[in-house]
Amino acid sequence: MGSPLCAFQIQERPTKRDFAIFLQFHVSYLYTAGKMLSTHQSSTQQLGTHQTVRSTVSRISPLWIIFIVWAGSNLLLLGLQALGLGVGFNVHPLGEDREFTRLLANYPGLELHHQFWTTLETRNPLAPWWYQAFSPLIFLRPEGLYLLRKLVDVFLAGSVYLLVNQISGGRLPKFALACGILVLFWNFSGLVEQIIWIPLTSFAFSILSVYLYCCYLDSGRAKADYFVISLLLFFLALGTYTIQCGVPIAVFLLGLFRRPETVGGWRLSSAIYGATKDTFFFGILFVLFIQIWITTSVPMGDFFHLDPGFFLRHFLRSIANLFWHSDTTYLIRSLIQQWPTWLVAASVGVAAILFYGLFVVFGGEAVAPRTAGSSFPSDLVLVLAVFCALATPTLLLESTTAIWSPGTRSRMFQQGFQPVIYLSILFLVIEYLFRRTGRRVESVRNIGIALLCAVGAVIGVEFNRRLSEQTMFERKLETGLKKVLPVLGKPTHFVVKMKGMKFGVWDSGCAWLMPSLFAETAYNSNAVWLDPVYEGEPKGSNPVTIGSDQQGIYSPESEVWVPYQDVVLVEFDGQRVTRLTSIDRETFSGYGALYAREKPFAAGP
Repeated sequence: MGSPLCAFQIQERPTKRDFAIFLQFHVSYLYTAGKMLSTHQSSTQQLGTHQTVRSTVSRISPLWIIFIVWAGSNLLLLGLQALGLGVGFNVHPLGEDREFTRLLANYPGLELHHQFWTTLETRNPLAPWWYQAFSPLIFLRPEGLYLLRKLVDVFLAGSVYLLVNQISGGRLPKFALACGILVLFWNFSGLVEQIIWIPLTSFAFSILSVYLYCCYLDSGRAKADYFVISLLLFFLALGTYTIQCGVPIAVFLLGLFRRPETVGGWRLSSAIYGATKDTFFFGILFVLFIQIWITTSVPMGDFFHLDPGFFLRHFLRSIANLFWHSDTTYLIRSLIQQWPTWLVAASVGVAAILFYGLFVVFGGEAVAPRTAGSSFPSDLVLVLAVFCALATPTLLLESTTAIWSPGTRSRMFQQGFQPVIYLSILFLVIEYLFRRTGRRVESVRNIGIALLCAVGAVIGVEFNRRLSEQTMFERKLETGLKKVLPVLGKPTHFVVKMKGMKFGVWDSGCAWLMPSLFAETAYNSNAVWLDPVYEGEPKGSNPVTIGSDQQGIYSPESEVWVPYQDVVLVEFDGQRVTRLTSIDRETFSGYGALYAREKPFAAGP
């Protein structure tokens, strides 16, 4: 059976082996636990650092972010200008801009407003006051008016952000910021004139008026100051650009459908009463303004005649241009024609990456925590309804008049309207997809915003290139004309053969009286006219006509026959102006002028 010692030894070996296993397990456990604790502390520190960065970023006001993006984009434009890429701030007054700059230069003081009202237009009484207020900037440099237009970009973007954020109650921070930033870059249209800064300023005042009314509602109608300032801003918008009169409609919608969180339950009857009462004050202000305007304006015939018979013919085209303007299509075609395909793709791609990073860092969550009675779609729908209300008067005007065809007035405020529409649709579609799939919705949302902003930015650069190109074109034409005729000694009619150029190459040369306005500004005289003659068939029933010695030359700009001694015939090839000294049938062959004489003639000085 063996000795007791042998029995003890037999029992001792398993005990030692178990103790070794026990010790090995606990040492491994302690090591693993220590490593996990160290890793957890490191992760906690990284998380804390990340939260600190996010907290710091979240404390930056979205308005400051919009301003920084605006400043950065303008610095980039200056950099491209320094590289000689044909874009930048070298944009001078073009087209109708000269009407205002000439008035500012020739009529200082209060006389400016009298001249504006009696000779230019009797529709926007506050417009000349804004020009006079900013005249130091306008005349600071030839590019002063374009600098002012750039300032309006950030003013409008900030106004749009404030209203969108207030309507949504701060529950859609990324959407509101995206609207503000996209407005910055959606600053293009078919107009080369910077005169559009007046309608955009008026639209910004309308937006701020609705914003302050929304603040008034959110205070439970307790803070009357908001309501009073809202009325004043509406009056300011109306006096600046009369067509911008949609604020009462927006006020009624907000008063009816907005449910303040600071008050008790919502009742339809009280909402209708409150909305009607508030809208009444805005309506009274609008009626009083129209009465004063009619009293002080000179008779304008059928200029403001509205005909409901046009509605069915114009409405669909007008609403189509409101949501996607034909100007945008034209600029995209110009972009494709003027830029290499790889450059378009690279520009959109790089811009999209930058905007994506911007909204990842600064955009925060797309939707803040919900409150009782609020929903993501309802906030977006109310934002859409308010902006459509602001656009309604313009839509109705274009649909009922022969003077302003569809799209001619909506381009005046599309910069502050279309970005909100596009982003609202984007967010609503992604919200629908989120409910159905729930996969990576935030990344998709950021990509959509980034692509919209990138496309807007690239189209904006192409628009700036066109403005710079037109400015250079006109500078060369003005310099050439002054070399041929440095000073006007008598009333003079220029007939300019636009060598190798078709109608549309010179934007200001496409509208009646604009070529003569260009010459008037160049010589600072009302006794000068300019008729451009383009390659191709004659335009209109009464083109430039080279008549007999007794007739002279017919000028469509002045609508009279001009004696040959008062006419200067020149040729412009886009670079230089050359005086034409001998005119025969071949001189204008293939161009839009009629040669109605039998013999050639000498056209010397």
